[in-house]
Amino acid sequence: MSNKAYGLVAMSIILMIAGLLAGGSLFLARAKSITDKSKDAKNKIEQIQKAINKYILENDRLPCPASITKKSTDNDFGTEARTAAGVCDDSVTGVTKYTAATKDVFYGTVPIRVLNIFDDTLPLDETENLNISPDLIIDKMGNKLTYVVYGKFAEQNGFLNSIKVAAQDGNFESNITVKKSTTELKAEAVYVIFSHGKDGIGAYNMDSAFSEGTALSITLADPFVLTLGADDIAVYKTKNNLIKETEGYCKNIETTDTSYDYTEGGRDFTWNGVKRGEYGVANETCPDTTESTDTEYYMARDVSSVKGFKNRPIRLCQSNGTWADVNNECELVKKCTDPIANVTIGEDVFVTDFADDLKHNQQTVNKNCGSTPGTIKFKCVVTHDGSSWVPEWHMVDQLCDNT
Repeated sequence: MSNKAYGLVAMSIILMIAGLLAGGSLFLARAKSITDKSKDAKNKIEQIQKAINKYILENDRLPCPASITKKSTDNDFGTEARTAAGVCDDSVTGVTKYTAATKDVFYGTVPIRVLNIFDDTLPLDETENLNISPDLIIDKMGNKLTYVVYGKFAEQNGFLNSIKVAAQDGNFESNITVKKSTTELKAEAVYVIFSHGKDGIGAYNMDSAFSEGTALSITLADPFVLTLGADDIAVYKTKNNLIKETEGYCKNIETTDTSYDYTEGGRDFTWNGVKRGEYGVANETCPDTTESTDTEYYMARDVSSVKGFKNRPIRLCQSNGTWADVNNECELVKKCTDPIANVTIGEDVFVTDFADDLKHNQQTVNKNCGSTPGTIKFKCVVTHDGSSWVPEWHMVDQLCDNT
């Protein structure tokens, strides 16, 4: 074989190896891209899960879905579909209700507006005053995440009722079985969030175009059976999961909560939920004065471990998940009144003829100390004796040489 022939054979072998390497690199690059997209979907779903737990604490229920057919540019994109009566609203286009044995499951996308999942890097929207990023519920394949929720848990007090009355009302039991093909992944789920995977079958993209297949593969039975696609990425939670994940908190105290309801001086006080062992601070300060007189006012005792919330009622979230009173009341404070005893320094008598004081302003007495002008300053100070506030005049400064 000639040198030229050997050269052609060698070149062919080199090109074949290069082709194999290039093909392998392309395969690996595609695999990595799919892996990255899957991780992105999982991260977004985990972020949404945390927001849902917080939402439960604040609202005592799961959120209803948002329309899955709204475009990301629509003003009401990501808005919860909920009626004035407090149930999920399937009259909204893009929200579907499935009913079996008097039980309902609702399907749509994640309601990011009520979950407060915002992108801090975006400017505030001038109309909605929200910096919502549509990307937070759109996977790397360009499709919206799907959200399925059992209706009873999205009703008012749905989460609390699921704990309290489930034994008497089976409708408050978890009721969705999640499967892939014939393999059961989770029984008794109350909500499911999933990405439709790389094939996108059954998904709506950000422009609301629908891909091939069935939007939701669900069997109308008791329990409902939700069957995912082979490459779908899903998270699902049961009632017990949610109880465990939210048990480290005390829930919000609203004005309608008769167990902790507190009103004083025309103000209704509420408390946001906090972790166990932490203090919750009321939404408002105690009133400045009563409505009928300016001779007294309200004040709450300070708690030294709670910084920056002076004169607000405070409660403690206990280890059992209930609230304890710390200084949850605004107590009345009387003003410092005249007369108080005159002050004698050496041979000089300072007459403390003060005006009544409510706001703890300093009162000054001027008099010559012998041949030198002198000044004594008093302030109305209140201290708590364990049962009420006690106002007293205290000398805070005296500039008088009595030697």
